[in-house]
Amino acid sequence: MCSFSLSTALQRVTFDPLSYIHQQRIDIPGNLIKQPAQRAAVNELIIKSMQLDIQLDDVSLIKTPLVQQVLCRWDLLVQVAFLLGCYYRRGDLAWQGNFLSLPEWARHFLLMNLPANELISKHEQYYGGLLCTGYSLLMGSVKTLPSLLTQRIPLLFPPEAEHMLPSYVAEPLILTLAFQHAQRNPDKLFSTTSVGGCADKTGYHP
Repeated sequence: MCSFSLSTALQRVTFDPLSYIHQQRIDIPGNLIKQPAQRAAVNELIIKSMQLDIQLDDVSLIKTPLVQQVLCRWDLLVQVAFLLGCYYRRGDLAWQGNFLSLPEWARHFLLMNLPANELISKHEQYYGGLLCTGYSLLMGSVKTLPSLLTQRIPLLFPPEAEHMLPSYVAEPLILTLAFQHAQRNPDKLFSTTSVGGCADKTGYHP
């Protein structure tokens, strides 16, 4: 599943939040973290100030499929969340050419033979932009993961995403398809440096 070891992925996620934290959460000049010692000091400061766990409650949890999926696809979680948001907001995207404003890989995902879902119409009023809709669904789907991971996933997203109302859990099939599609269509531009906030319609800035 991973192109690198799970232990390497876990080490990076745990001790190097600087490598993935959203640009709106921290503002540090690049010249202050050029040296390894400087970077390590800033990472330690982030971990302590945010009170992030640094050990798994149960080491055996790393063997569970969802934990492995999240660790191996950590850099794709923003893209996965966006796909979830697109899926659960398909009704909105059908209006005024919104569908055509999506990145090509997101349009391809929605053109797949995906099952309909009641959340699209029943709970649409609870959601903000596509990215934060997806964030809410992603967090609802991974809430059983170790706290070490659930504490850090929000760091990939703009701060306002955390103000979303509690979400329903995404269907396991849709979550799996979103992971697979993001893995097959990774977009290096779609990252913590290119996504906007919840107010954006698409959350995507090419």
